[in-house]
Amino acid sequence: FDSDEQQHLHVTWGWTAGLVQYRDLFDNHAPLFHMLTAPLLAVVGERSDVLLWMRVPMLVLFGVVVWATYSIARRLYDDRVAAWSALLLALFPSFFLKSLEFRNDNLCTALWMLALVVLMQTRWGERRRMFVVGLILGCALAVSLKTTLLVATLVMAGAIALWGRGLRTHS
Repeated sequence: FDSDEQQHLHVTWGWTAGLVQYRDLFDNHAPLFHMLTAPLLAVVGERSDVLLWMRVPMLVLFGVVVWATYSIARRLYDDRVAAWSALLLALFPSFFLKSLEFRNDNLCTALWMLALVVLMQTRWGERRRMFVVGLILGCALAVSLKTTLLVATLVMAGAIALWGRGLRTHS
């Protein structure tokens, strides 16, 4: 087990023990991941194999990221490219191993990928789509403050894409 997993487990345990993050115990992460996993820890209880049980929801998040990768690739290319993209991601050693650890980055990554999938939807109205993307990114921010860097990068990429699109239409 990675040492980060025990740190996240300790913060999650704090929520089950009635402690409040930042007041009763310190952690450098936003609280949503720990709050969402606290009920599972309460059910599983304090036992020597608790980290194995806490890794179970990470399998779901792993599946969400692989599905979102497929969905985005399918939107941009075709089914074959999408399938290979999802398969190669799922088999990429560092992604595979880190995605199964009990860590808040897994939830943040899943939320980020879901936001990108929704952002690429063309069947939804613009306002509805932006509302859902904002909601998902707000949840991602409540999991990890690294989301601010990702949002800044997304805004810059969008601005560059719009600028490039404008150049193409004027030439």
